[in-house]
Amino acid sequence: MSGDSRTVEIGDVALTLPHEVETVVEHGDLLVVLLDTLTPLAAADRGERDAPVPLADRNVLGFDSRGTLRWHVEPVSEGDPYVSLVDDDGRLRCGNWRGYDCVVDPSTGELTDVTFTK
Repeated sequence: MSGDSRTVEIGDVALTLPHEVETVVEHGDLLVVLLDTLTPLAAADRGERDAPVPLADRNVLGFDSRGTLRWHVEPVSEGDPYVSLVDDDGRLRCGNWRGYDCVVDPSTGELTDVTFTK
């Protein structure tokens, strides 16, 4: 599994995403992608398989090994996209613009812990 520019490759499947890929994290059998939704949308040059277009603040996406979108992380607050994504010793974490650090359940994409850090 790998990611680059707007294209994410998962095995032999290449997905063209609607925004630039900021970060890619392999977590178990998932590929978790943080999209840079703070820059303008890229041109509509689509590949054979396109991932759904997320809302700007739903920019952390989890794909399975077949390239199927399994979930997206809901925002802590509307209109506030995530700006960081890491695998922290087996814990999937993302942070948003307003200073919230969030732990994500990798099986569902749901937030299991939200901490304000600013």
